[in-house]
Amino acid sequence: MGFDLPLDYIDVAERIRHLREHSPEASLQQVSIEFVRVAEQDYVVYTAACYRSADDPRPGIGTAWEQIPGKTPYTRGSEVQNAETAAWGRAIIAALRGEARGRIASAEEVRNQRAKETAQAGPPRETLPPLDAHRTAVLTEDFLQEVLEIVVSSQPGEGRDEALRSLWPRLDPRLREHVIEVPRLIGGDTQTMTAKDLLAAARTAVDEPPASEENVAPEAAPAAAETPEADEAPATTEETK
Repeated sequence: MGFDLPLDYIDVAERIRHLREHSPEASLQQVSIEFVRVAEQDYVVYTAACYRSADDPRPGIGTAWEQIPGKTPYTRGSEVQNAETAAWGRAIIAALRGEARGRIASAEEVRNQRAKETAQAGPPRETLPPLDAHRTAVLTEDFLQEVLEIVVSSQPGEGRDEALRSLWPRLDPRLREHVIEVPRLIGGDTQTMTAKDLLAAARTAVDEPPASEENVAPEAAPAAAETPEADEAPATTEETK
């Protein structure tokens, strides 16, 4: 794997050549090497000194560290060597001060860091072609039906949550942000939401059957009208004659 580096990043070999031109008697010496653990990760810490002459009173000092095990093909299995090389490059920069060319970080450091970032990012995601309207409608309807079946056949709780979670990996990634029209059973009043929001709403949805003639309690019959009592019985035909 290659990386294009800016021209102002100089590799350590070039820095050593420049050091020899500037100070023929220069030497690079190890000051210390340590193995430390930071945030649950192991590192080797290497410190180097760059002496411009045998009696240099103020050598340039550089320190670098490398994660163990290395995360890239460049560093895995040679963590100490990489830390040493990086420390050398920084010590040379410190020793030559204003006469050094390039940036403080060496080309090797930049290459290793970019390789590490690439490894952490993983392989590039495959770009899928967009779905046409018909395919989108079919897949959306299938997904919605599966969600409804889970809601109708289960009660809120772990069993339903697990069943709903199992739908997500199977859903076409191109539909995960697609807006779906959701029935009242899940969304209260019919509304639209993304597939992710639909699964969240379905976790607590309750299957309540719609009202029907069998489910509606009959209304109480109105009370019969009371007949007022007469003070006297109505006269009969014979009495009126």
